[in-house]
Amino acid sequence: MPTTPKGQRTRAEILAAAGRVFAKAGYVTLRMGDVAREAGVSMGALYRYFRNKDDLFLSLIGDIHNELFAASQTRGRNFSTETYAALYEANAGYLAHYHANRDVMRAFVEATTVNSRYRDTWWRMRQRHIDRFVAVLNREFGMTAIAGPLSRRPLTDWLERVARLRAFGDTPDEAAGRRFFERFTTARQTRIGHEILVGVEGFLARR
Repeated sequence: MPTTPKGQRTRAEILAAAGRVFAKAGYVTLRMGDVAREAGVSMGALYRYFRNKDDLFLSLIGDIHNELFAASQTRGRNFSTETYAALYEANAGYLAHYHANRDVMRAFVEATTVNSRYRDTWWRMRQRHIDRFVAVLNREFGMTAIAGPLSRRPLTDWLERVARLRAFGDTPDEAAGRRFFERFTTARQTRIGHEILVGVEGFLARR
């Protein structure tokens, strides 16, 4: 990581250029020369900041993930008393930022099919969201587990599926989503399950 303001600006400009190139070319066919031309730097300068294509793409995806994580937080909402509003705000932030980066995320999905490093990164990213959600449920409602056949991972799986389908121009299976959340409400935590169902449906209705 560069320590000077100029170095940090150059690195940010290279990552921005890489995002544009990965969005157009995808992961497999991208060449470092394409990024250098887009960024207006020499190959030598590019390799001073990033060792290879994977180092570059993992850095780009890491930045987008941190932005997704920040965008999916609620601000100024009390989760225990404003559950619907808090969930709506968090989901809206996540889905909007995912959509804004949809072409890079498509390249990331492509990368997970050919390189195990990206699959591992994918699971670490998802686990970070899962851990935060579980921590909130535990803190606000004393929940340490979701009863019944569901677990916290399917809950995150469904939101991820909605994000991908919305971002890539398809229509999510909202009937399946409703069935999923109806099963969630059969757990002891009926009120929170209902709030999640209403919150997600409310967001989808406005997209």
